[in-house]
Amino acid sequence: MSKEIRHKAETLPTPRDIDIIDQLNKDIIDEENLSKHKAHICLEPNYERDYKYLCPEG
Repeated sequence: MSKEIRHKAETLPTPRDIDIIDQLNKDIIDEENLSKHKAHICLEPNYERDYKYLCPEG
């Protein structure tokens, strides 16, 4: 019984694990949002800023 409890306790995420997972999720969402706007930027003519670094080669 105590081995089962110990095993369950060791497999639960720690608060640090949860913070890291939350940060990774935020980074993924930010990256997805940026990728949604890339095509929009690439189709517009260049104005003051050069956004070519955001566009895929080709």
